[in-house]
Amino acid sequence: MAKLTPQQKARLQALRAAEGPEAARARRQKMLERNANKAAAPTPPNPTPPAATPVPGQLSPEQKAQIAAIRAAEGQDAAKAARFQMRTDAGLKTNPANAPAAAAPPPAAPVPGQLSPEQKAQIAAVRASEGQDAAKALRFQLRTEAGLPTNPANAPAATDTVPPADTAPAEDKPVTFGPRISKRMDKMFGLGQEMIDKFLPDISVLGTVDAARSADMQAALEQAMGGLGGLSAAENEALRARGYEELNRQFMGGQRALGRLQARSGVQGAAATAQFGDLMRQRGQQAAGLEQDIMLRNIAVQDQRRQAFQQLLRTAEQDELARQQFNIGQQANLLAGQQGLFFGGAGLANQLMEQQRQRRLQAEQMEAIRQGQMAQAQAYQNAYGQLMGMSGGGFGSPLDMGY
Repeated sequence: MAKLTPQQKARLQALRAAEGPEAARARRQKMLERNANKAAAPTPPNPTPPAATPVPGQLSPEQKAQIAAIRAAEGQDAAKAARFQMRTDAGLKTNPANAPAAAAPPPAAPVPGQLSPEQKAQIAAVRASEGQDAAKALRFQLRTEAGLPTNPANAPAATDTVPPADTAPAEDKPVTFGPRISKRMDKMFGLGQEMIDKFLPDISVLGTVDAARSADMQAALEQAMGGLGGLSAAENEALRARGYEELNRQFMGGQRALGRLQARSGVQGAAATAQFGDLMRQRGQQAAGLEQDIMLRNIAVQDQRRQAFQQLLRTAEQDELARQQFNIGQQANLLAGQQGLFFGGAGLANQLMEQQRQRRLQAEQMEAIRQGQMAQAQAYQNAYGQLMGMSGGGFGSPLDMGY
């Protein structure tokens, strides 16, 4: 008598829990029949394959297996070398390209009083890439470091790393002003800074916005991100329960209709069981279609929610960028205003100081003129005194005479 396997029993228990005992009994009957048919079928004997015969001009299967093991453990090159050695030992044809590479010769011993071959190769490489002068300089350096005799003519020329004082670039020389100009510039810049402090001290005068992402927007993004996986477990279970409820309703109606039909037709036994099996098979196909519909519904929901999340994220980023650009514009306006006030105040201070300088120059010129007139009058007085001394006082004052 055929028996069920543990796997078949587990499937029947799952079917009983999902679709009911009637479906489980029908499936159990089919399983028993299938197992009975398998047990009655004769089992063909398993012939033992004959041993492989070596092929002339080729390696034996054991040698090929050994080469495969070497390839897996040590790589392709080791496998080629092993195959070359085996074919050589067996007197078979070999490919010279697969011969193992000869060991590298030992390095040449350095000759006393000369550079090593490696150093000479280094000098040759420098000569090829940088020229003869660079190669001579490197050879001089290597021989000096090795304590070997050198030719002073090959010594590298000394280079001046610091330019002379008279040839230094103008931008490197510090710009200095006299005390008078420095004092004037201090007054100019001081007034400019006073204008900034008074009328436009900081950006709060213009006003900015918070460019950070709001808490509400962050919460909306997190909620949208949480639904990117499709329907939740509760939503899937609700869809599945409603679908199976409709399937069971249709199955029960079909079962009743089949019973009435079989009663009128007098169908019994194996024929009735076969008809009921067809009904069960239809229900299984409908159940599979229901699961596929739920999966497709999840895919569609995932796509819709992903598009909605991308649109929401794009809106949030555009809003943040617009606020950042607004703040940058406000900062630029502040800087422009501060620069205008600064240089405007400095220009005003320069204008006032220039007016003071002009007035001072005019006063100095008037004082020089007055001093010149006084010196001229004093000279006339001195000349008059000399004339009076020589003539005994017969002339009037030079000022009275119109001098």
